[in-house]
Amino acid sequence: MKWRAVGWVWAGLILCFSAEAGLAGEKPIWLTVTKPIFLKSLQPLVEHRKAEGFETLVSTQSVEDALRSCPRRPAYLLLIGDDEPNQQNEPWYLPAMNVKQTRWSASQNPAYASDAAYSDGNRDRFPDFPVGRLPVRTAGQLQTVVRKILAYEMRSTRLSDAEVLIWAGQSLYGEMFDRFSAQLLWQMVCRGMPSWASAFVVSSNRGALYCPPLDQKEILRRQLQANPGLICLVGHGNAQQFCVGEWMFSPSKKGVIFCSAEFFLEGRVEKEPLSPMVILTCLSGFFAGEELSFAESLVLSPVGPVACIAASAESHPLPNLYTGQAMLQTLRHTCRLGDAWLRTLHVAKTLRNPMMETVLKFVESSMSQAVDIDAIRTDQATLYELLGDPATTLRIPRTLACDMQANADGSWNWTVTKPSDAETLFVTFKPIAAAVRQPKDWNDTAVVQQAFMQANQRLRFQTLAQLPANESWGGKITQPGVLRFVAIGPKQIYAATKTLTPTSKSPR
Repeated sequence: MKWRAVGWVWAGLILCFSAEAGLAGEKPIWLTVTKPIFLKSLQPLVEHRKAEGFETLVSTQSVEDALRSCPRRPAYLLLIGDDEPNQQNEPWYLPAMNVKQTRWSASQNPAYASDAAYSDGNRDRFPDFPVGRLPVRTAGQLQTVVRKILAYEMRSTRLSDAEVLIWAGQSLYGEMFDRFSAQLLWQMVCRGMPSWASAFVVSSNRGALYCPPLDQKEILRRQLQANPGLICLVGHGNAQQFCVGEWMFSPSKKGVIFCSAEFFLEGRVEKEPLSPMVILTCLSGFFAGEELSFAESLVLSPVGPVACIAASAESHPLPNLYTGQAMLQTLRHTCRLGDAWLRTLHVAKTLRNPMMETVLKFVESSMSQAVDIDAIRTDQATLYELLGDPATTLRIPRTLACDMQANADGSWNWTVTKPSDAETLFVTFKPIAAAVRQPKDWNDTAVVQQAFMQANQRLRFQTLAQLPANESWGGKITQPGVLRFVAIGPKQIYAATKTLTPTSKSPR
């Protein structure tokens, strides 16, 4: 490939490369590989990316030939078309690569479909640049998805863009492991969530964030109405469903509750598309088949997520754990979806937890031989599919300048510097709360619900004031806690947080 022969050093550069950063005098390349039937429907998205400053290249060659013809390494690669065995003569056919999978279960397939493998120029089993796919089969489907991408990227920013919604299914590895998973999730969210993010978490594992599975859908439906900036699902699943968890429907009837893609689409007729969704489950992104997968159904809907990141095969819980931890870390940097995902994979490669590796190594295994954890971790980088345009903008806040002054009476005065394009400042606050106590009786519905809401109050910011640009952005606060400022402009969001402690009287 031409871009391999250039000899660039990319190991560190790929972590900071984006549409705004490239070699001097060169525009970043947005390369699209598609089929002739999609060229007309694609054009509005091409013009949009061109207006953003990309060099837009559209090819109807094979993916390999398009990359060989590319004058330099692309910033993003978007594939438009679908894959299905024995459908090579269809006008929409655009195959993925087949990658051998490290198996830990005798029922697994020996290989999985991967688009990320196309960007593995040095064959180290790790993508060199972000790759995405719009799994469409008709020009009408592509028109729908393109309209959705443009609507998402051109809509105004708002406070809910600084929110993250996490839905964690039950581990189903036994009561002890369920409790351990609940504690781990709580620690990950409290310690790993970016300071600017207001989080809402629903979990089926009994712990601080536990909500009975039968109550979850109504609670989540209300959260989805606000359309948070990022939606994350983690747990078990299959190609068409997300597993919520087990439930005792009656003294003699116990079953597993599932959720299909329709749940996220119900009641969203003529509404805006949902924000990007990351789905850390098995097979939810299995696009190379006859039936629509969970993630495909969401992406192809005009009101579903603008993009989904999901596994095209069985995914192991250990690398999924590392990926979830890494993802929270990468949300600290303004970037596009493909860059955020690639950075997540890079960070996940560096994470190690010997205790968790010991616990999770055999939890899914049905093989007689030892499970190769390093190989399973390696598979993770090409196992997940980005269904959407990898150049999709994430509304991660830029840094907002603010100043805090401690007063002798224990209060603080604050001032915020207005960005030139900001129209509104939201002053939000989380008090320093007492330790979260888990219910003694998990069958007491009122007590469980109260504990769940109290835990989420620890993670959510409440709005104290909303100030327009023509007013002074300053004020005073007397209560210790976490003070967050979010400035909203037409196309950009800014944020800053300060932790106020009663002992030091000085903000951190």
